[in-house]
Amino acid sequence: MPVDEQNKTGYHGGTTNMTDSRTPQQIREEVAHKTFVMAFRILIYLLVPALIALFAGKKVDEMQGTGRMWTLIFLGCSFVFSWTLIIRQYLTLRKDLLMLNDLPDTDDDSDNNSDK
Repeated sequence: MPVDEQNKTGYHGGTTNMTDSRTPQQIREEVAHKTFVMAFRILIYLLVPALIALFAGKKVDEMQGTGRMWTLIFLGCSFVFSWTLIIRQYLTLRKDLLMLNDLPDTDDDSDNNSDK
């Protein structure tokens, strides 16, 4: 993606809420924060549907006397639903990570790390 005169970062839109006035370092920090938050979202995406499926499945099984059939069906559906959400989050994050490849390198980090 070529860098134009008005947008020195080379970033031309996408999934993050970034403006042209941000430096490449600020954009990197925002994407790093978004990655960290995504880890918690994955936990919620797996936990909440599984708990709902477990309790709903047990309730339906008790009402119909079907053993564990509906619990297993609901858990299977929640697994598919959870992974669909996780894959969508991954694709969103992937766009941001690919965008980082187009940003110019900053010398600030390399100077600080070379002194250590």
